[in-house]
Amino acid sequence: MSGGLAYVQRSIEATLRLALRDSGALSRLDMTADGFFRSFTAMIVGAPLFAIFLSGWRFMVISVATEAGHKFDATDLEFGARDFALSTLMYLLLWFAFPLAALLILRFLNQTQRFSALIITYNWSALLLMALFNVPLAFFGLGIIGAFPTVALLFTIFGFSIYYRFFLAGAALQSDSSTAMAIAAINVILFFFIVFGVDAFGGWLAGQNG
Repeated sequence: MSGGLAYVQRSIEATLRLALRDSGALSRLDMTADGFFRSFTAMIVGAPLFAIFLSGWRFMVISVATEAGHKFDATDLEFGARDFALSTLMYLLLWFAFPLAALLILRFLNQTQRFSALIITYNWSALLLMALFNVPLAFFGLGIIGAFPTVALLFTIFGFSIYYRFFLAGAALQSDSSTAMAIAAINVILFFFIVFGVDAFGGWLAGQNG
């Protein structure tokens, strides 16, 4: 167990150093075939962070709407089985859609030799980004900042995440900026497509059951 925790800690520390533009931190990541599959351990480690983010975001939306005079029924405030299923679907898609899309792009560009390094780097870096996105919502929940500054901070972190992913793609693939930009762009596009797609699917299910 301690070896596994040390492995995760070393991987997270490497992504922190990469956030400071230290390309040499890639050497601290396990770039073996086994390391590729072990990097998906980050999905398990990050699940509580994702749940905390959803809870914080839901709390902020409900708080703002309540202050604006919106009345909620008890059923509106429930987080039921369908909400859990949709959240789980979203989380899994966010983890597995990108590797498939990145593989297709890299095959098209004939650069698949560094595909494993890209996914390993992206997987572990996701933990840092999820932790960062929770910070503004934690401040809001504690009453330190209001809704507008919270959203502004979230957008700032989102902007940083785009640049961070761009830098990681360039470092992991050892490629030119155009390839790194394409990888970062597809990551962002998939994010919005999955988030809004799952939300729309949830709305459709609610309408069918209503």
